Amino acid sequence: MARTDSIYTPRVLANRMAKACDGQPSIVADFTAGSGELLRAAMKLWPEATFIGTDISSVAVSALERAQGIDQTGTCDFLSATSRAKCKALDTVKNRIDLVLLNPPFSCRGGTRQSIRTLHFAVTCSVSMAFVLEAFEYLRIGGELVALLPAGSLTSQKDREAWAQLRRRANINILSRYGSRTFGAWAPSTVLLRVVKEGSAKKLTHAESASLALNPRHAAKVLVKRGCLQMHRLEEGKLQLAHSTDLRNYGIEDSGRRVQSTTSTVSGWFVALCRVGSPRKDKIAIHYALNPMALSDCIIAICCENQTTAKRLHRKLIAHWGKISNLYSGTGAKYITLSNLLQLLATIGYSPGIASRDCDLHGLTSQSISRTMEGIRPS
Repeated sequence: MARTDSIYTPRVLANRMAKACDGQPSIVADFTAGSGELLRAAMKLWPEATFIGTDISSVAVSALERAQGIDQTGTCDFLSATSRAKCKALDTVKNRIDLVLLNPPFSCRGGTRQSIRTLHFAVTCSVSMAFVLEAFEYLRIGGELVALLPAGSLTSQKDREAWAQLRRRANINILSRYGSRTFGAWAPSTVLLRVVKEGSAKKLTHAESASLALNPRHAAKVLVKRGCLQMHRLEEGKLQLAHSTDLRNYGIEDSGRRVQSTTSTVSGWFVALCRVGSPRKDKIAIHYALNPMALSDCIIAICCENQTTAKRLHRKLIAHWGKISNLYSGTGAKYITLSNLLQLLATIGYSPGIASRDCDLHGLTSQSISRTMEGIRPS
């Protein structure tokens, strides 16, 4: 299948992508080289390296062949095993490349899915994610892949399994998020990632293993609820209020404040964290509310179907605290956005949604509360 999306990488962005590499690469490749902008950016940093450029377009490859400094070129439909096998530029570089720079085609016309079967991966995913997985096979252990991808890939059902499998083999870091002007008039929102290849598959927890099931519907479902009660506009009522100052020692303390609310409430099992303010790990709180609890606008609650899901989620968020703290930003008070939190939940094996009104997924009885709340908070 021809893939001729010809939206090439802007020079400024190409320079950023090359500078995102942590190492000193000896072999640098771009398998969707297009105009060669990414390779030229890398040449400025590592002029002594070997540079490899392939593209599906013979016209683009002809231009690459005339460019100075590109050592090996080839016309190649990179997602075709047959085409890769015929491409002489790829003959001897599998498992040897230090750095891959990649701005793959984003096209998903008609919900296009690509089947990938390699030494490490067997999955169906989007076209852009397929390029990432195939390119990963060419990296040496410790090699880096810096890729610009559509932001929706991080949370899409289509790519959920692919990300889960890649996490077993690599360290993945989100470097930057771009809005809808990455390519000028063309308007996809994008994200810049660095993927570092590890030597062996990681051991996964039970919850992470469940997220690797071929059917992504097996991922635990959670609902994310942002509180909306402003502290200076509270009306006295009967509902317990949870505010960011009440999140302490991995739980929610009762301040005694009682308010009215019909929409900004949660009940059942949930995990809460600060939406705004200085983030702290001990403010990731797990709680069971038999009756609706009101949320201030400084709180985000992640509602779970049962105690087991809530406890696993709580442990995983604490384990990923470094990633969570990096999501807080702002020129004044730091805050985390719902979209960033949803993306994080998706990458750690959950199927997140947004609760539009009151959030209630619990199925426990009041008699079970005292028993199930024991031993939840980490030591």
